[in-house]
Amino acid sequence: MKQTLEPYLPEIAASPMFRGIRREDLVRMLHCLGAFLREFEKEAYICMSDEDLLYVGVVLTGGVQMIREDVWGNRALLVYMGPGELFGETFVCAGIHNRLVSYAAAEKTVVLFTPFKRVICSCEQSCGFHRQLIENVVVALAEKNVALIEKVDLVSKRSLREKISEYLALQAEYYGSMEFDIPLGRVQLAQYLHADRSALTRELGQMAGEGLIEFNRRHFRILRRLL
Repeated sequence: MKQTLEPYLPEIAASPMFRGIRREDLVRMLHCLGAFLREFEKEAYICMSDEDLLYVGVVLTGGVQMIREDVWGNRALLVYMGPGELFGETFVCAGIHNRLVSYAAAEKTVVLFTPFKRVICSCEQSCGFHRQLIENVVVALAEKNVALIEKVDLVSKRSLREKISEYLALQAEYYGSMEFDIPLGRVQLAQYLHADRSALTRELGQMAGEGLIEFNRRHFRILRRLL
C-alpha cells in the first residue's frame, strides 16, 4: 500500500542515506529522485528472487530480511536491516537481476524506494546535495560489505555456542552495553545462525543455567565472558 511522504520525513531525515542533507532540501530531493513509500505486513515479500529489483530501499519502520530459500523451502536469513538501513543497493548497482535472494518484511514495515539510476546520476537541475547523497550510498555499500564479512565469520564457527556467543558479542559491541534487545525473534535468529530452532533454544537455556547470560524474549544481558 502506498503512503504519503510527509508523515515519515523525520525517519527519512534520520537515515544515513540522507546524512548531511539539510531538512529544507529533503522534500525537493525526494521529489527529484521520484521516491515513494510502501507499507508491508509481517512476512510479506517485498521482492522475490525471480523479480527485477530496480529500486534502492530504505527501511523507515519495522525491519527487512534478506533471505535465501532452497528448492525444498528451507530458509536462511542472510542479513537483517532495521530502520534507516538500505537494501538492494548492491544488486541494483551491479546490474544483477537474478539475485538468488528475496526480501521480506520481518514485521509491519514501511519502506522508502528510490530509483537507483536517479540516485547515482546527477539530475538535470544539478542539485547541490546530490553529491552528498552519492557519497552516503557508497558508505552504505561499504558498511553492508562489513556486515556480510561479520556474517561469514559468524556462521563459520564450529559449534552453535560459538555462533551464539559471537552474535551476542557483536550486538553488545554495536549497542555499547552488555544489556540490549536483539532485532531478531527466535525463529529468525535460528535462521540467521543456520541452526535448528529447538537446538538454539536448548543452548540458550544451558548458557543461562551456567550463569553466562540472562534473557527474556529479545532482551539479553551478558553476565560474564561467553567463551
